This record gives sequence, C-alpha cells and structure tokens, in this order.
Amino acid sequence: MTREDTFFRFQGVLAFLHLASALTFIILVAVKGDWTVPVILRFNSWRSLASGDNDAGCSDTNPCFVVPYETTLPGERLSLGYASACTSIISGFHHLYAYFRRDQYTQFVRDSVVVPRWVDYGFSSPLVGDLLVAFFVVSVIDFIFNLIFRCF
Repeated sequence: MTREDTFFRFQGVLAFLHLASALTFIILVAVKGDWTVPVILRFNSWRSLASGDNDAGCSDTNPCFVVPYETTLPGERLSLGYASACTSIISGFHHLYAYFRRDQYTQFVRDSVVVPRWVDYGFSSPLVGDLLVAFFVVSVIDFIFNLIFRCF
C-alpha cells in the first residue's frame, strides 16, 4: 500500500467520523433538546461629546469618543447542537469528496490549491468561531456538564 492509498483511506475514515458525529449531535438535539446561547451584539460606536449621538459628525469643535455598545437580540439564540452538526457535515463532505474523487483531489494537491479544503474551511470556520465565542458567554464547566447530562 502506497502513502497515497493510506491518505485516501484515512479520508474515508475521517468522512465517516465527521458524519457520524453530526448524526450524533442531531439525535441528541432531537431527543434531549437543544442547548442555545443568546446572540449578543458587541461593538464600539463613535459618539459626539456635545450631542451624544454620531449623526452630528466629529470635528475640532465637536469632539467624539468611543463608547462600547452591547445588546442582546431579543428572541435570537445560537443553537450549539446544530452548529456543531453543521461543521461536522461540511468537513465530512470534504473528506467524502477526497475519498471518491481521488484523481481530481490529487491534482488539486499537486497544483497546491485544494479547492474542497478551502470550501470546507470557508463554511465551517465561521461556525467554529461562533462555537468558540459561545464559550465566552457561558462557562466551559456549564458546557461540559450540559453535554455529559445530555448524553445520559
């Protein structure tokens, strides 16, 4: 067996593991309920010192300052279960593509531009980023206990 054969077998195994974990997340959400976190907008806003708004514009006579702004979107929540499943599905399809389209994937690697990998990362990375941000909204201990109790 060549190194290339091993690589593509490993792609099949990774595809299976990713898709199995996605199915596991979907089943857990369906059976045990979803675990969601609030969607929080947090950014800085320029405010006029004189009027308190940013419509007046900033100048030497009307200086502005930066004010942190934060609000929770009412009724909007991020589903951690479905977001985790989506990242696994996207990555699973990338590995399936590599497994079933071996010649084309090999050519991508030879050309040093692996399009399926960029598509995978382009779509799954924002979701992973959302999941990581969620850890700053809730404690990691709460997340671990919640995950353990949902599994049993």
